[in-house]
Amino acid sequence: MKAAISFYPHRLYWGTCAGDWDCNYCLTLDIARDRALICSNADGFLSLASECITYAQPAMDNQNHTHLDNFFPFETESNGTLTFLHKKEVIDNKWRIAGKAVAAFGGDAAVDELVEIGDTFLRSDPEAASTTGSLETEDIRSIPPLPMRDAFVEYTPCDADGVFEHKMEIEGYLLMKVDRDDAYFEGDDLGLLSLASIFVSMAQPNMPEEGMLALDADAFAPGSNGHLELMRIDTWPQWNLTRSDAIPEAFKRGEV
Repeated sequence: MKAAISFYPHRLYWGTCAGDWDCNYCLTLDIARDRALICSNADGFLSLASECITYAQPAMDNQNHTHLDNFFPFETESNGTLTFLHKKEVIDNKWRIAGKAVAAFGGDAAVDELVEIGDTFLRSDPEAASTTGSLETEDIRSIPPLPMRDAFVEYTPCDADGVFEHKMEIEGYLLMKVDRDDAYFEGDDLGLLSLASIFVSMAQPNMPEEGMLALDADAFAPGSNGHLELMRIDTWPQWNLTRSDAIPEAFKRGEV
């Protein structure tokens, strides 16, 4: 099963846009020692998936990362930081794009176009790229984002009790470290797409209220530590949000 998750194409040195954050999302993050708990409704989990895809896309520069906390997008009562970092896989001094990642982003032609978009600044202003390789913050804010695109992300179906059909499998490289106040995820394109798949799985219509998924360090790359726990909560009285029977558009646009 696949869902179509929207993201903004990335342009090197122009600053990275955030993912597709729906106005109806609600998210909390709680980190206690080596355990990280994320509670969210469907929109929030789909937005987290979009953030992962934003950093997994082919044109994303190596080591680019984002920190999410209670200023954005988590509720103010949250504690801790959620970090995503893209680590490029290098083979023969070239950045490698995994075949499944190419398929997720729409095939060879779509990936070539994303890479072309990513390199635009390098070609248009090589002198600036060779010096600072960046623009002033004010300039970045004035640049409108490119039109959004869809990435097709596989997810694991569950039944009405929240029981998944099969075990979550993480492909590629995805390191998790949960320590004190930070839940840190470092991955290549496939690894970050796998994390997006986990979030999409929690957003699917079958997932019941208070349905949970717990992943320990052994599900991630060697060297990982900690625990990741996800809980689906659709009723948020303080925001007047209640569970809807409507199927999110991401699942309607996805491929079966």
